[in-house]
Amino acid sequence: MASSSWTDVEDIALVEAWEEVYTDPPRRGHGGLWVRVQQYFAQLHGPDHGRVVDALSSRFRVIRLDCETFERYYKAVEDSS
Repeated sequence: MASSSWTDVEDIALVEAWEEVYTDPPRRGHGGLWVRVQQYFAQLHGPDHGRVVDALSSRFRVIRLDCETFERYYKAVEDSS
């Protein structure tokens, strides 16, 4: 079972799994978005990853917020140039 700390490899697998499921409407509709993300995450990271649906969606929120923060800072720097 994985520890509570997320690795870069897991973060990348999570984002790839979310993108694959979210952008593929047939996958999106069967079993709920995060259940499907968990299934695809298991394909990428191995079936014994130990990450439950709530952990995946929670970590994805953190990643998304970090990306939004980066985007705001980047835009501010770009606008000041």
